[in-house]
Amino acid sequence: MRKSLVLAMLLVFAVGSGAFAGIPDPAYSGVGNNSGFTTCHHRFSNDPNIGDTLIVYVTVRDAFSLPVVGCTTSAHLEYTDTIAGFGVGGLAYCDCCGFSDEDTTDAAGRVELYFPYIQGRGHVTAHVTARCQGTWGLGNTDTVRYTSTNLRGECDGITDVFDLGVWAGGLPPGYDIYSDYTCDGTVDVFDLGFWASGLIWNCGTVVCP
Repeated sequence: MRKSLVLAMLLVFAVGSGAFAGIPDPAYSGVGNNSGFTTCHHRFSNDPNIGDTLIVYVTVRDAFSLPVVGCTTSAHLEYTDTIAGFGVGGLAYCDCCGFSDEDTTDAAGRVELYFPYIQGRGHVTAHVTARCQGTWGLGNTDTVRYTSTNLRGECDGITDVFDLGVWAGGLPPGYDIYSDYTCDGTVDVFDLGFWASGLIWNCGTVVCP
């Protein structure tokens, strides 16, 4: 009798535990992001050979800390500033490739999500969601300060003389960290060189991930 009871309890435990296997668990999953090339922000140019890409690193694990394989995982950007501009909602913010990226996890439960063409200036964070056996919020990246050649954040991604005017607002004796593409504490001709990299490329010429 006792042996049968023990076996029954083990069976219930096994069935119950199996119900959690392969289901994303935020407590055991991980979310992170890369640093920019410079020390004070990510800097974006629509020239694909220049500038940063914000990379969101995700590891999806279940309640047993085992990797969840083949799970559709996405990251969605949220702008966290109120800087006036000509992008979404009248803010200095847009993204040539939309505001989300998604892919499926590999054999280690890992996936990398890419944002190479963020427009404007300010701060963003990425909210990460896994969609397999339900929808699971896995957490957020760090808040990332960024700048771009398209400083006003127009959604066409065009860098023009109006953006040059914004950039020039950081020239000495003043200072604007968003104009300081080299992060050396001074806005000068070297920063102007990076700004000029965005003159040819725009949202219509880039290739999204």
